[in-house]
Amino acid sequence: TLATAESTLGNTDAALGHVRQAIALAPEKIEYQLVLAAIHERREEGAEALACYHALQAQAPKELTYRIRALAASLPRQVDSVTTIDSLRARLASEIDAITSAEGIVGFPEQAAFTLYCLAYHGRNDYPLLDATARLVRTHLPGLRTDSLPPRSAGRTRLHIGILSSRLHNHSIGKLNIGYIRHLDRSRFHVTVIHGPGSVADASTTAALCRLC
Repeated sequence: TLATAESTLGNTDAALGHVRQAIALAPEKIEYQLVLAAIHERREEGAEALACYHALQAQAPKELTYRIRALAASLPRQVDSVTTIDSLRARLASEIDAITSAEGIVGFPEQAAFTLYCLAYHGRNDYPLLDATARLVRTHLPGLRTDSLPPRSAGRTRLHIGILSSRLHNHSIGKLNIGYIRHLDRSRFHVTVIHGPGSVADASTTAALCRLC
């Protein structure tokens, strides 16, 4: 939709206007409500995004898409104390387990993709939460399982990995992931770096990435 395109380009004010107009014209379209929530997430408006997901969940209790998407929206980028971090992570772990064991459907699998990106700001071991998230995905989003992918052709001995970000430049994410990219075993992996929408050209980092790939 036009709203999604504007949001992807970073024009979130325009995106909000378009999606609200779409919702006014067709309030029964769940997809528009999901786009609205996603735009709020992009604007780091977690409370507004959660309100969208909770309203949708109330209308369709058996639909798990909204609960799954709310996982990421429940994690603020900034927290005020280590106590808050502990509380957030405990609630997140409980909700992940609850969704994994819940009976329901994921009617919008293309909208259910999510990332717990803000865990990186907590300074904790994220493996238990990410492992639990992987179990949730295997349970309710089988299309994302690696064993559901088509087999590699006989001539391809390496797994092709794509690393997508709009921050692969002179930025903390770019600096951190250059090391990650560097140490991927090229005898096992074919690596492609993909600069997402809004990427900033930075000659030194781009040159370093080119040398690594």
